[in-house]
Amino acid sequence: SAEIVDLVTMLSRITSNFRTKLLSQLATFQRFLSALCAIGKWLLESSVTECHQAGGDFGSMEGADWKNDAIAQILQCSEAMAGDYWLAGGSDSQEAKAACESLAVSLAPLYGVHCACRVRMASLEEHYLVREHAELDEAREEISATALEEEMAAAASLGRFNILASMKAL
Repeated sequence: SAEIVDLVTMLSRITSNFRTKLLSQLATFQRFLSALCAIGKWLLESSVTECHQAGGDFGSMEGADWKNDAIAQILQCSEAMAGDYWLAGGSDSQEAKAACESLAVSLAPLYGVHCACRVRMASLEEHYLVREHAELDEAREEISATALEEEMAAAASLGRFNILASMKAL
């Protein structure tokens, strides 16, 4: 768990310290994006599995905090790249187009997985709360307080890399 967080932290620092233009010129850019996507998918899918095993009881899930932190860092990476002026400014250069294509092919698939996993986990949690006769309004307030808006905004940056595929995922 600590190793995954350390790895994601390193990837996040690389993204925040270097512009997408520079990163996209590296021969390993595609592998960098694929690593972000693969780690993100694994974290999300293992979280769903653990949530299912816990019967939707988030409180009894071991490792949920570090997984959520790592997912948040991956989303911050995608948000930083999507917001990079070189790409967002509509550059017509071949390098920018190639970087956009790499992002669309290698990182954007994480959007559909993110949406599906978060919806599944929310469903499992709601079933748990109903089964336990918990106060749903109180639970909704707790969910609102967990920076869900920030996560969804960051996840939307993934969706911008490949809009057509993202619309299909929804």
